[in-house]
Amino acid sequence: EPFTMVLTEPSYRDEHFQCIFMLVEQTGPILNAYALARDFFHKPNQVFVPHLSLAYGSYPDSRKRLIIDTLPPDVRACFDVSTLYLIRSDTSDPRDWHQIAAFQTSCGELRGD
Repeated sequence: EPFTMVLTEPSYRDEHFQCIFMLVEQTGPILNAYALARDFFHKPNQVFVPHLSLAYGSYPDSRKRLIIDTLPPDVRACFDVSTLYLIRSDTSDPRDWHQIAAFQTSCGELRGD
C-alpha cells in the first residue's frame, strides 16, 4: 500500500551530495524498501540515513546553517508515496543519472514496472 513519508528536520553534512537535506522518519515501509534494495543488490548492511536532498554542493558550515535557518516551517512536511524510483547514479554528475526502474506499491509489496 502507499505509505506516508515524513520530513522531520533539516540537516547538513560535509558531503557534496548530502550538503543540505531533510531527514526522513524511519518508518517500517522505508526500512523495508531499504532492506529489499540491499538484499536485491547484495550490499552489506550499512548505516542508513533516509533523507531528501535540498541542495548539492560544497559550502562552509556557516552558509549551510544560514540556509537551514531561513527554511520555512512548512518544510517539515509529509506526503504519500505510491511509487519508488531506482536511479542509476554511479557517476558524480547528476546529469548522467537516469531512472532504470519504477516500483508501484501494491498490497504491501513492491513490484517493478
